[in-house]
Amino acid sequence: MLNVGLLGAGRIAGLHASAITSNLGSRLAAVSDFIPKNAAKLAARYSSQARTTDAIIADPSIDAVLIASSTDTHSDLIERATAAGKAVLCEKPVAVWATGSSIVDPAIGAAGDFDTADVTLSNADGRIAVIKNSRETHLFLP
Repeated sequence: MLNVGLLGAGRIAGLHASAITSNLGSRLAAVSDFIPKNAAKLAARYSSQARTTDAIIADPSIDAVLIASSTDTHSDLIERATAAGKAVLCEKPVAVWATGSSIVDPAIGAAGDFDTADVTLSNADGRIAVIKNSRETHLFLP
């Protein structure tokens, strides 16, 4: 059984909670949100529990986290969760700016991930960052 912590309790999180609980091999172990009552409401709907993000990441009984929080929190939560040994699924985009994703990628690699999906993000100044895998990041001008 895969115990999953859901980080974020907004609109898209409800879809993810439904998907997690409909799979016989997974269990929604906990839900967090920066608005605690939203986490409590979503957790109650799926017979789970509301907890803080810190508690979910620190809990060794939680195998994976699904990040469905606001975009500006994604890169930090990916780094923290991978450092804690969690499997991570992150709602897109990974970051608002290319430098955030370039910082996240080494954290994924350090946790032992060998094959991440292609990601293309554009920077505010027009530069494009392409992450080919967790060992290789390229920045180039369009």
